Amino acid sequence: MPTALERARESFLAFAEEVGRRAPLYRRLASAIAEDTEIVSILLNAPDTQQRPVLLLAALHDLVLEHPDLPAARHFPSITPDPDRSDPFPLARAALLDHHQRITSIVATRHTQTNEVGRCAPLLMALQGVEDGRTIGLIDIGCSAGLNLNLDRYAYRLAASDASWSIDIAAEQTPRLECAIRGSKPTGLAIPAITTRIGLDARPVDLSNHTEVRWLQACVWPDQVDRLKRLRAAIEVTQTHPVAIEAGDAVDDLTTAIGRVALTELPVVVNSWALAYLTGAQRREYRRTMEHLGSERDLTWIHLEAPSDCPELDAPDDPSLSRLTAVMRTDWRSGQRHVRHIGTMHPHGYWLHVADHQT
Repeated sequence: MPTALERARESFLAFAEEVGRRAPLYRRLASAIAEDTEIVSILLNAPDTQQRPVLLLAALHDLVLEHPDLPAARHFPSITPDPDRSDPFPLARAALLDHHQRITSIVATRHTQTNEVGRCAPLLMALQGVEDGRTIGLIDIGCSAGLNLNLDRYAYRLAASDASWSIDIAAEQTPRLECAIRGSKPTGLAIPAITTRIGLDARPVDLSNHTEVRWLQACVWPDQVDRLKRLRAAIEVTQTHPVAIEAGDAVDDLTTAIGRVALTELPVVVNSWALAYLTGAQRREYRRTMEHLGSERDLTWIHLEAPSDCPELDAPDDPSLSRLTAVMRTDWRSGQRHVRHIGTMHPHGYWLHVADHQT
């Protein structure tokens, strides 16, 4: 059985292989970290469910965002428009070791909170037709700063992968979230009427706290400057239109959160890359709770999660899709349950491959 250190090392190698061309800096750093026992060991200070490469890399990103004069910062596109393209690891390693206590503390106490607003575009697709004449009470479990609860205040451009068509929705708003659609052109798209917004997170992010806002930015991959721009714009929207966020447990406080939605509204529960950070037992209990609540009142549950990380959840029939982010929607109406596979998506919402048969 592999040790914790061996598992961590393998996770860095797997991450380096998976991130692709959109994150060359993190790909190079993860590959080098995997071969450096001293640096890999830092990640072992995190709780088991948080021992993921992105957490250590976010801690490093947070450091250079606060101290852009550090030598390592010259490699970060999020810091400079003309980053150094040479090997980033020697300076990154020096920064991690020189600030070892700070980095270790972050890894031990924080968790990644990308709160990726790009996921709002696939979420908007999943929400189509959900209201059935009602307004909705949107509940985001693992909401971080609650940015996705303002999905109706953003603009959208959905476009064919081959650029043969595009659809603009609420074009006068900002930020504009762009998503390439693979599959048939959607019709009749509309932004749902959201009358209640509820966020639940183990450690909600306070957008009035500069350190907390910087951590949100640190969790964005530094190569992806477009993500940083839309994150900052979404933060401004949510600072103008605050949403109700409570500190709580995804499993223990789920019933209370849904109970706060008026009976005249339809509760819609969303979780996006949140359940992957729970244990298998917690995910099973989360699902059992949702099934019970759905038997008692009309309810919709939309989850954007990778089946390989969340085998306890409903997933596409095709096992080859298990490592992709699945967009699944479960509706309970008058006690009857219906599951739809909306499609598979890029984890940050750059594209959505619409399922041929949404059953």
